[in-house]
Amino acid sequence: SGRVAALVAELSLEELVGQMTQLDIPMVLATDGLSWDEAKMQEAFGTYGVGSVLNSPFAGGRVGDKVGWDVHEWREKMTQLQSAAVKYQNHSIPMIFGLDSVHGAHYVDGAAIFPHNIGVAASFNTSIAHHAALVGSRDSRCAGVPWNFHPVAGIGVRPLWPRFYETFGEDPTVVGAMVQAAIEGVQGNSLKNHSHCAASLKHFVGYPATNTGKDRADAWIPPRQLRQYFLPPFAAGLQKKPASVMINSGAVNGIPVHSSKELLVDLLREEMGFQDGVLVTDYQDIEKLTFFHHIASTDEVAIEYALNASIDMSMVPLDYSFSIELVQMVKAGVVEMEVVKERAGRILQLKEDVGLLDEPLELPPAACTAKVGSPQDLAASLDAAHQTITLLQNRNQLLPLDEGLVRNVLVVGPAGDSIGALSGGWTLHWQGTLDDDEFSFGASITSGIKQLVSKKGWGGDVSYIQGASFTQITDIDDAVVAARDASLVVLCVGEEPEAEWFGDISDLSLSSPQLSLFDAIRSNSDAPMVTVMVSARPRLFAQTANADAIIMAYLPGPMGGEAIADIMFGDVNPSARLPFTYPFYQNDLTPYWHEYSQETSPLFEFGYGLSYTSFRYSGLVIDSPVKIGSNVSIEVTVTNTGSLDGHEIVLVFVSDLYASVSPEVKLLKAFHKIFLAAGDSTHLSLELPPAAFSFVGRDLSRVTERGEFSVQVGDAHAPLVLA
Repeated sequence: SGRVAALVAELSLEELVGQMTQLDIPMVLATDGLSWDEAKMQEAFGTYGVGSVLNSPFAGGRVGDKVGWDVHEWREKMTQLQSAAVKYQNHSIPMIFGLDSVHGAHYVDGAAIFPHNIGVAASFNTSIAHHAALVGSRDSRCAGVPWNFHPVAGIGVRPLWPRFYETFGEDPTVVGAMVQAAIEGVQGNSLKNHSHCAASLKHFVGYPATNTGKDRADAWIPPRQLRQYFLPPFAAGLQKKPASVMINSGAVNGIPVHSSKELLVDLLREEMGFQDGVLVTDYQDIEKLTFFHHIASTDEVAIEYALNASIDMSMVPLDYSFSIELVQMVKAGVVEMEVVKERAGRILQLKEDVGLLDEPLELPPAACTAKVGSPQDLAASLDAAHQTITLLQNRNQLLPLDEGLVRNVLVVGPAGDSIGALSGGWTLHWQGTLDDDEFSFGASITSGIKQLVSKKGWGGDVSYIQGASFTQITDIDDAVVAARDASLVVLCVGEEPEAEWFGDISDLSLSSPQLSLFDAIRSNSDAPMVTVMVSARPRLFAQTANADAIIMAYLPGPMGGEAIADIMFGDVNPSARLPFTYPFYQNDLTPYWHEYSQETSPLFEFGYGLSYTSFRYSGLVIDSPVKIGSNVSIEVTVTNTGSLDGHEIVLVFVSDLYASVSPEVKLLKAFHKIFLAAGDSTHLSLELPPAAFSFVGRDLSRVTERGEFSVQVGDAHAPLVLA
């Protein structure tokens, strides 16, 4: 804008570079970790003109006895920090504060927390992604935080990857739709609206596809595959005009993305149209070009790489090296002043867009605080959990449970009595927590079952014996003895909360103590068993597949214990489907969209999930042949043939039988969630656009070829010819 251009012209070199600098919150906190240090704030905003601060004082855990700041404390602290920024900066430029509010405003004590993205994807309901993002951003903005580093648009193709649960699964269509809904929830119709934040689409590009499955490792992605699978979700997200994009911390084909002009300028800025938005690094990622990626021998070389790749803001984040070195580089003529003006101008434009340049100290009206953690939000979180939990196995229709089976229920396993395990990483703290005393709401699986048994007046006994932690055998003998007399055993397994590289693993198998617990219970008890998997990723559990019922809970959040109980007892009919391929073997980690020449034997396929009712697809009709470039109309009838009402997720796949490059066996092109009462039918009229039959060809451009296709809707198939 003209206002921003005029401001850029007034700022000194040091002030412009300051705008490009983002610091972690400890850089302005006092030694108590809770109050501001006046001298540090003066240095940050006065000496260096820092443009942005991020993170929570509680990211690393409790500070003293405090779990976190509630919304009132956040508002007070943000007002104090912003006042210092305006006071000490020569031109009274406000800072912009950012948080990772990735499944609710989980750094705001008492705010509603939703299921993580991988579970949201299992709902195949974009309104869940939208509402979770809306509530999380509304609560963040109410707390005085206008920038939300959400959502993730990477496709989850490496189950080992510790951030797998932050993705919306392995399918480009699902991820793209969820990302669009999330951005709309974060940003609304106006960034100045006090119920919304600036979004950050992340992490461009290829981050989840690391070769080793470790965080921040190299990914080898051929150009055609990059365009066929990895770019479409980002392209979908960019249609919703996110205010910023965060960059992949790793490397693609040996080139760290933070240094890649080809990916960030030629592709993202120019080809994909993200020309004016802010490109922000992830944590310390310019410096990591030296000691982690080893492509730069000095910080100055690393900064030059990043600027050539059009990066605007450096999440430095724990020193002033970026500011000092970039100022020196401009003075030495290594970096042109116009480059710094351009990058600082984008950041100032973001600040204007969110309203900071108008009223830097204005917070949303205090009435918003009443909505934070409201009963309505907790009910929405519970509903989201209901829609995300996936029933994978139900032998002899064990579920839903009847009164006779809950005479003596034994819950075992490390995830059975832990709200923290249900919530995963990025919950209250960066690495999450296993201390349930830190949660102001929610219920463990054991508590959820107890509450529901009591509510029904069934009078059954529900007890919990851990048997094994995530890492070691504990009271397994006591669990075995109790299991002999149990009418039902609920085995709750998974993994500890984790985030980023702290969750790096080399083996997808469930931990040995948990598998030993299963074996001990199964070999010493005739009681029917329900296995509940509480996990950030698909941990291998082939032997526990012998359980009578298997529930995949993902990371449903604090309301997950109640939601799991509701599904086990039939108060809610499960409807979710797997948003990824669940592997059976350690070395068979193949997404469902593999080529015809590849063979794979998953434990459960993408899109798999059971209901307590049944559905039949009939009358699938496709007009064929269809002229190439035309929409394809599909007619199908879906009938609820069971005795219970239920939701059905209608999945529409396209298979290209022959193409000039090896096509996928199938690829999802559309999905719809419908409700049908028992015995009811509905006639669906669907339409696929020409793009649904295109692919990235040998010359890396998208092409549609004449030929034979197969369209699958549910379990019905029909041929199609494009002429």
